[in-house]
Amino acid sequence: MSRSALHAVALAALLLTAGCGGLFGDAGPSPGADDPTTSGTVETTTGTTSNATVSDAGATTADESGRLPPGVTERSVEEPLALSNAHARSLSNASYTVDATWTVRSAGDESPSAVVYRSSNAGRIVNESRYNLSFAVSGSEADAYWMGSASTSFYADGERVVQRTTRNGTTSYGLVTDPAGETDVASPGQLSGWDPTANDRLYSVFSAVDTMLVGTETEASGDETLARIEGSGVTNPDLLAGNPNVTDPRNATLSATVGSEGRVRSLRVAYDATWAGGQRDGEPVRVEWTLDYSDYGETTVDRPAWYDRAVDAGAVYGDGGRNGSGENASATTTTTRPVNVTATATETGE
Repeated sequence: MSRSALHAVALAALLLTAGCGGLFGDAGPSPGADDPTTSGTVETTTGTTSNATVSDAGATTADESGRLPPGVTERSVEEPLALSNAHARSLSNASYTVDATWTVRSAGDESPSAVVYRSSNAGRIVNESRYNLSFAVSGSEADAYWMGSASTSFYADGERVVQRTTRNGTTSYGLVTDPAGETDVASPGQLSGWDPTANDRLYSVFSAVDTMLVGTETEASGDETLARIEGSGVTNPDLLAGNPNVTDPRNATLSATVGSEGRVRSLRVAYDATWAGGQRDGEPVRVEWTLDYSDYGETTVDRPAWYDRAVDAGAVYGDGGRNGSGENASATTTTTRPVNVTATATETGE
């Protein structure tokens, strides 16, 4: 499936992953060679599972015993790029499960009604052509920007990708194709616009918060040493915000657990900010991003119960596309408005 064709397919997923302006609500700018904090040349390939590599031979700051991850010294994360790239490389070699949640709520209010925006992403990745992706958005600004809470799931079995989307009580199903009607399987990033490795975002967060190594521990399996990293204070507000709807990030706290090979097990970063735009414009908010990886090398994906229904609903794109009634699919590929990337066979109440 060509990248240009996939761009239109990705738009609908981005409605759920973008968080009103940034990838899963909190994407940071990609590290580049002109950034004074980078120590190597970055080559970015948009939309792949591992979307950045760097020529950082000889630049690692792991201690001689190999106990600490690349980019981490006895003091802190001193080379965020080396660490984020090592994390992404480790995920390219095995299956894994990832859960990421970006939550913005009114400052000082823990009630459910205080949620301004929440974006939840989950991935079960076996490889580039076998995976399950799930996205969901909710909150008061989800109503303002995307006409209500919504969720969507993609399942790729190595030969085709099917999709289910639920919005306002109505569920739609479809078989994802390109405009020519081809069903070649795209990588998770090409399909959805979301990088499950979070390479760029990890670089941004570790670059934006003042970190320190607080200790090490042996993993429960006994196979690896884990570094415990904490942080506070904002050293680069633009990198930390990573979203045009979040301004003036401050009072950040960070906690992370990272294996000696660089693979992040878990990360939580939270900070105060100001919301920009929509009904909550100018409101003080508290932002939290959590990231968890599990089942490394042991993740599998099962065919969902709705698989046949999605296939029967018909192709999403292409001259030969059809909806559940056998009519031509009405999806549009414009890049200036939301795209209907599911066939029109629907049901309510799910």
